[in-house]
Amino acid sequence: MSFNRRDFLTSTAAVAGGSLFGLPLLSSCMEKENPLKNLGLIPGNTIRGPLEEDYVKALEEVAEIGYKYLDIGSHMGDSFSGFMDLLRRLDLTPIAGGTSMSGMVEEDDLKKLIDGTLEMGKQYLVCYWPWMSDALNLTMDELKQAAEDLNRIGQSCKEAGIRFAFHNHDKEFWPVGDIVPYDYLLVT
Repeated sequence: MSFNRRDFLTSTAAVAGGSLFGLPLLSSCMEKENPLKNLGLIPGNTIRGPLEEDYVKALEEVAEIGYKYLDIGSHMGDSFSGFMDLLRRLDLTPIAGGTSMSGMVEEDDLKKLIDGTLEMGKQYLVCYWPWMSDALNLTMDELKQAAEDLNRIGQSCKEAGIRFAFHNHDKEFWPVGDIVPYDYLLVT
């Protein structure tokens, strides 16, 4: 019998709940649909080593655990169609992917990213780093430029029929004067 992490978590939660509320809850938890059925993964950040070693095996294991969605840049292996066939076979859906601002700011680069996002059937293009620097000493000029770029890129994505997302880090919460960059980016 194969026992994966998802089974372990489901069983552990059911046992804990069953011990608190009795056997009827235990049996009802085990019969319910998996509450994590729509769980996604950024494989490049979380399983980089296994992907580099054998991406097919790594993705098979990701699917076996129960993941359904991937935040992934582009295809792996030699063939785009072969990679997409693999994802379909494993019931894995590429839902998002992207790069840093430096790879999006030029119009030609942005067009290629949007086209790649559409080709893979993804719903989101993601900016993983909105700064053109290390963001250790952000200025208001950099903050304004990032907001302008994010808005322009977001508009291009909207026109193409996809959504634009921003993946924040701690630097977006380091004040620039009396302004928190994250707050500024949200309202500008």
